[in-house]
Amino acid sequence: MQYISVIYQSTHLTADLGVSVTGGSLNPARSFGCVVAGTSFPGYHWIYWVGPGLGALLAAAYYRFVKYSHYEEANPGQDAEVEDGGGPM
Repeated sequence: MQYISVIYQSTHLTADLGVSVTGGSLNPARSFGCVVAGTSFPGYHWIYWVGPGLGALLAAAYYRFVKYSHYEEANPGQDAEVEDGGGPM
């Protein structure tokens, strides 16, 4: 549970630095709103739309691959109860 905070903070810090340097955003709708308000559509704007879709497709493909490879059976007995022999710790 402690790692969620670290991941959130590092993602937020990266996003803040990226916006100040490149002018990018993590929300495609926010990027599109600025383009509409500014009435200029730069040639690189497609990456804000293709990137999230491609990322979602890659994540779904990886999930399917992991489920297809039966990762649950990779280490049989991993959840089995182990009896302690009563020896010294």
